[in-house]
Formats: sequence, C-alpha cells, structure tokens
Amino acid sequence: MTSQQEDPLVSIVIASYNRAQLLEIAVRSGLDQEWANIEVVVSDDASKDESIETLKRIGDPRLRFTAHPGHVGVWTNWTTALQMARGEYVVFLGDDDWIDPTFVRKHIECFERHPGIEAVFSSVEDRPVDGSPSNFMVVPFSSASPVPAIRLVDGLMDGQLFFGGALFRRESAWRHWSETKPDDMVADWGMILSLALQPGGRVGACNEVLYIKRLHAQRLSARFLEVTTLMASVCARMAGVAADPRARGRLAQRAILEKITLSRHYAALGDLASCRSVLWSCLGKRYAQGIVVSQLAQSYLMPGHLIRTARLQR
Repeated sequence: MTSQQEDPLVSIVIASYNRAQLLEIAVRSGLDQEWANIEVVVSDDASKDESIETLKRIGDPRLRFTAHPGHVGVWTNWTTALQMARGEYVVFLGDDDWIDPTFVRKHIECFERHPGIEAVFSSVEDRPVDGSPSNFMVVPFSSASPVPAIRLVDGLMDGQLFFGGALFRRESAWRHWSETKPDDMVADWGMILSLALQPGGRVGACNEVLYIKRLHAQRLSARFLEVTTLMASVCARMAGVAADPRARGRLAQRAILEKITLSRHYAALGDLASCRSVLWSCLGKRYAQGIVVSQLAQSYLMPGHLIRTARLQR
C-alpha cells in the first residue's frame, strides 16, 4: 500500500434524492478518506433541488455522477450507482449519512489479513438530528478472525448490523444485490441475507464505529407501511430458501413479528379492516399466536384502545 497504483480501487456508491445539503456532506466524507485510490459515484433519482449543481461545484475528478431523467425509485437508483462502480471493493453510503476518514483503510486492512472473506462490517452510530442520545449498532463478532456468513442472520435480527457500515467485494455485492429487486426499500436486508445464506461464505469485522447514520423524520425507514410490508416479505422469502434450520426459524419468526407490527401501523391510522386482515393472515402460523389472538380480539372488542395504544407506540 505504497502508492495509488498499488492500492485496490474502492468505490463509494451513493443513491440520492432531494438531499442536496446532506449529499454534499456524504460525498465529501468519501473524498476525504485516508486511502488514495477511491472513487465516489452518485446516482440521482431526478431530484428537484440543487443536488446536481452541488455535485458539479465539488469538482473533484474522483467524483462521478448521473441523473435519471425521471423518478425511478429506491431499488433502481441504488442499482444504477452500483453498476457505475469500477472498484474492487464497494461501500454503500446513504446520502444523509457519512463515514469516518479511516473507514476504507481500516476495512481494507481486515481484508488483507483475511483474503478469503467477502465483506467486513464495522459498528454504526445512529445519531438523531434532534440531539437525542445516539444508539449504536455494535458488530456482534470479533475482528480477530473471520466468522461464517450465517452469523449475519443473527446480527440483522438483533439490530447489530447495517449494510452501510460494511465494505464488500464488488463482485460479491453485485451477485447478491441482483436478487433483491422484490425487496425494494429493504434491499439492504435482502443482499446481506443472501450473502449470509450462501454455503461457505465468511465475513470479517472492524470493531470500531466508522459509519454515522443520521436519524430524521424523512428517512426511508419512516415510511412505516411500505417498509414493514417489505420487511415481512423479505424475511419470509429468505426463510423459504434457508438451509440452516436455526436461520430459517429466526427468519420465519421475524416475518410474523413484522406482520404484527404492520397490523399496528394500520391500527394507528384507524384502518381496522386492514389491521384485521393482516392478523387473520398470521393465524395458524407457528410463531406469536398469543399476540395475534390478543390483537385480533382487541380489534373487535376494544378497537378504540387498540388504536390509542398503537398510536402511542409509533
């Protein structure tokens, strides 16, 4: 690692939409890496703000960007960004997040210690914009040695992993990402679960907080109905292909729990018909039947109470 020519190229890919000011912070955090051979690529989903003008003003030759002529949605926008990447490794950086200047270097060092791994995950800080205390997603395995990729299932289920906090081999990232179109806004989960469930895969860890995720009301995860529906779908889909019994069980259970959460989102909106429909679809499943029956009973016998509690929990 003595010159830019000898260092592998790392692509930092960003999919953006209407976040000009935050996008500049994200891009500059990529360009400010302690790693010579990097590129930052941005796919813009027909933003109506100053996003493209902001990118032009940055004027760094390591920055490349494209703008869709019309709105294409989350999955296609991320896919375009990934297709633009030329590096041996890729980072998925949210347009409202940023990475530590040592992010690439420390992840590459882990790859160099363990050449056979497909990805390296670091810990992530969830930083609320309202000044509330941060939460931390701490990688659940050690940097000392690689672990079977199947460990990623538990990490996701327990809220300890985020795909933005990882560096992937580009070929591996594309192979798993290409299967995620049905997952749309939760394609990050689909990609990591696809990686986790493949036979023989291994991943590493960088046990430092190197990715800062900004929490705000406009983030995609705040689109409760869409995201929860997709989460239930991706967990059920991956449970259907999981060979490992424990992973299959955890995914199937999470799919039901996401459906219960979805029913409560409908209740919070006062849409009891949709709430009941989701709950009825969960009856007879193996997991959380007590909760399902209780929520169904409340929807018929105490609908006002169910609506109030659902709104408070949101």
